[in-house]
Amino acid sequence: MAEALSGLGHCVCVATYHFGTQTETKGIEIHRIPRIPYYYYAPGPTLTKLGILDPLLFLKLFKIVKSKRIDLVHAHHFEGAIVGYAVRKLSGVRVLYDAHTTLKSELDSYGFLNITSLSRFLDRKVPEWSDHVIAASDTLKVFLQGIGIN
Repeated sequence: MAEALSGLGHCVCVATYHFGTQTETKGIEIHRIPRIPYYYYAPGPTLTKLGILDPLLFLKLFKIVKSKRIDLVHAHHFEGAIVGYAVRKLSGVRVLYDAHTTLKSELDSYGFLNITSLSRFLDRKVPEWSDHVIAASDTLKVFLQGIGIN
């Protein structure tokens, strides 16, 4: 999708964590947060991710949105949507939320802090905070429609 948008003449910038190797991407700018020397990739939420990586991602995305005059953030999963929403509050940029799962089901699968009331709240609010939502599965689409998200 990013390559197709770039090929159509859009400025495409990817703001991401520090993980991964730098690869050549035709027409796509990849912006990584600073490397955190003691943190290695772990799937799912961690306190370091929430307390350090996500705030760094917010700063990186905000800088890109302002300097490149970005008009749309395509945010993946909860971290991306929440970071995108925070940037939106300061810049007015629109946010397209690419929903992959519910937070409740994700937290349950990782055994991370099981805060049911918080995960239910975010499962409802994060899609509302976005300008548009894409559901990655029919099950998620039904859930989102059930809470009033079109």
